[in-house]
Formats: sequence, C-alpha cells, structure tokens
Amino acid sequence: MVENVQSLIEENRPRNMSAKGGIDWDDYYPHEDLQAFIQGLADTNADWARIINIGQTYEGRDMNVLAIEKAGPGAPNVWLEAGIHAREWIAPAVATYLVNELVNNNGAHPDYLDKLNWYFLPCANPDGYSYSWATDRMWRKTRSPQGGCFGVDPNRNWDYHWGETGVSSNPCTDIFPGDKPFSEVETANIAAFVQTLDPVPVLSQCFHSYSQLQLWPYGYDYGAYPDNYE
Repeated sequence: MVENVQSLIEENRPRNMSAKGGIDWDDYYPHEDLQAFIQGLADTNADWARIINIGQTYEGRDMNVLAIEKAGPGAPNVWLEAGIHAREWIAPAVATYLVNELVNNNGAHPDYLDKLNWYFLPCANPDGYSYSWATDRMWRKTRSPQGGCFGVDPNRNWDYHWGETGVSSNPCTDIFPGDKPFSEVETANIAAFVQTLDPVPVLSQCFHSYSQLQLWPYGYDYGAYPDNYE
C-alpha cells in the first residue's frame, strides 16, 4: 500500500517534455514522443519494419502500430499493447523498453525477429493518457462524453462476456464498461486491426501496472479456462 500517493506523484513528475523520440527510460514521455519512438524504429529498420495507422481516437489522435515483419508472411504473429489505462504510465515505459531490446539487441536473440512477426501499440488510450498529463494524473478511462461524465474503461469495453463482472453501470465510475461493447473507437480500432492478422496472434500481451501478476484467459469469471490451458 502507498501511504501518500501525492508524494509518489510528485516524485514521478516528468522532467523531459520534448524528447522527440529519443527516450531513455529514466523518465516518462508524452504520447507524441511514444509515436516518435516507434517511427524512429521503423525508419531505422525500413527493410522489415513499418508504421500502420489503425485509426484515430475520439479526440482525433493517431493510433499507430509498429509492425516488425522480418519473419515475413505466414510466420506467427505477436500483439503487444500498453497503456489502455491512462494513468498507468509505467506500462508504455516498460513496453517500449522491451521493444527497444527486441529490435536493437536482436543479436542476443535472433529467433525472436527471424521467426515471429510483432505488432506493437505503445499507447492504447492516447486521449486518456494525454489528459492524465495535462489535467488529472489519476485519470484512467477514455475521454468520450458519457451522460454528464466522461470516459469508458476501455479494458472493460470488449465484446466477450461484456459487462458481466467487475463493472459498474454508473458512467462516472472508473469501471464503467460503456453502454455496449466497442462503444469506444479506440477498442474498436484495435479489434478491427488485430483481426486482420493472419495467422491470428499466438500471443497477445496487454501491459498494465497494477499488482505483480501475470493474468491469462479468461478474465470474466473465476474457474473459466481455455480448453488448452494446460
């Protein structure tokens, strides 16, 4: 437990507001710098990496995916996504660090790029993330208007056992799942893109910051597992 959250917030206040892609993982960086970081990786490795725009957010920010396709067509695909909860700044930081290692330290593990294609979204909730920088450090949701309040928990907005557990019908709470699955353009953009990958991803990893857990399917109920969970 953190006894004084405000002191922790002050401790983690960003110092560098204009890295322009040159991030160093000693600080936190705004959405624009996360975009510049993946663009830099794509430009440096243009033979097998590119940026794919999968749509815009409610407020019009680009949702760009770094596609690392050295393995080529037919190879298994991996989907990496971070920052779906806006205030969890460490999630995009950890994810960008891992992707940097994946690409720039490829010699230590060549099979990772030679045999797998990777698709990386550094911030799945750009509007909320930007709002947590500019206005409310503890903001968690998207920024769409919701009956006098704002935002939907995008982590609870997916069209699979939607709204069954761990949610609230009150749009002012942090766990409001929306009025229907994929009500949020951000989750709809992600779902539409991931379903274009062939073959479907063998791994989908969503980075969060709460607790020290590796969570795996399924999340809608205790005791619910995939047929091949073993």
